[in-house]
Amino acid sequence: DARVGFTEEPPFAEPFDLVLSSGVISFSPDAGRFLAGLERLVRPGGRLVIGDLNPLSRGFRRRRAERMVLPCRELNALPRGRVAEDLRARGFRIDWLRHYQNTSPFPELLFRSRSRPFCRLLLQANRLASALDAACGARAARLFDSWIIGATKAPAASTCAGRSAGPASS
Repeated sequence: DARVGFTEEPPFAEPFDLVLSSGVISFSPDAGRFLAGLERLVRPGGRLVIGDLNPLSRGFRRRRAERMVLPCRELNALPRGRVAEDLRARGFRIDWLRHYQNTSPFPELLFRSRSRPFCRLLLQANRLASALDAACGARAARLFDSWIIGATKAPAASTCAGRSAGPASS
């Protein structure tokens, strides 16, 4: 079932067990409304995987210094920590944090390379750097142009079936 809509006003009535959001939050003019929409899309106990641009990276800082005009998407990019805090405030448990896509010169080398073995080597180096960063607590934000968060929405509060909500009768 495919529907056209915006995350801020999800076109689905029922939430999902798994929601993936890759590179979209920075397109939203209101990150709070975007995350509220995502929250409605994830069922209690369900999983959310969200990733986007990393405004703290060396590559983004270089582009801001070199270019007079930047795409709105880059200007709207949020640090991973801010998104994680917002998700926690919405009742999500953060399961893992990662950075990926090494910053300059990796994207430029991949773009310019015509050699498949060289591209594979660069991709392997990217995977290794991301794994090392994760093993060290995902703290090397400046080395990666993107981030990703895995989170679980708090389960619905359980109720005891068959019990009366009122006072006991005598």
